[in-house]
Amino acid sequence: MKSKYILLIAVLVILGYVLFADKKVTPPVDLGDFRNVKLVYTEDNGSVPPPYYTKNILTLSFPANGGAVGELTVNDYKGNVTKKQDVIVTEDQFKQVVGKAMLISKTEKDLGGCTGGSNQSVEVSRNDNVLLDVGNYNCANSSSNKGVNDFSTKLKQIIKN
Repeated sequence: MKSKYILLIAVLVILGYVLFADKKVTPPVDLGDFRNVKLVYTEDNGSVPPPYYTKNILTLSFPANGGAVGELTVNDYKGNVTKKQDVIVTEDQFKQVVGKAMLISKTEKDLGGCTGGSNQSVEVSRNDNVLLDVGNYNCANSSSNKGVNDFSTKLKQIIKN
């Protein structure tokens, strides 16, 4: 009889651990051959007055017919395109960038009402199916998602156009 209670307690402890364990680490999505994968990285300088505000949008994609392509678009505070240029990206660079993006944590921290900062976002999709969508708010030397901030630095090291 005593062994049944011990067994029951052991089963409940294991079940509780399985159901309520902290599952923050998730394996990266297997992207296979990267065809039809698109990464969009945006950043702005949101803390400046409207005439000086810019939003940079870097789009990297790997179409079904192969070959990585990139484009940088710069918008003003009204959303008008002020600059558009092709970005040279190799297949290896594309895979590096997407691989690093897929490791970004979705955990965000509250910056406690800090205002006047800038924004960053990363979205990875395949065939319009969003695989990753994360953002970051930088304010007063703090980041709401340090992973996005770190990714931005790595992205600029890999893609140097």
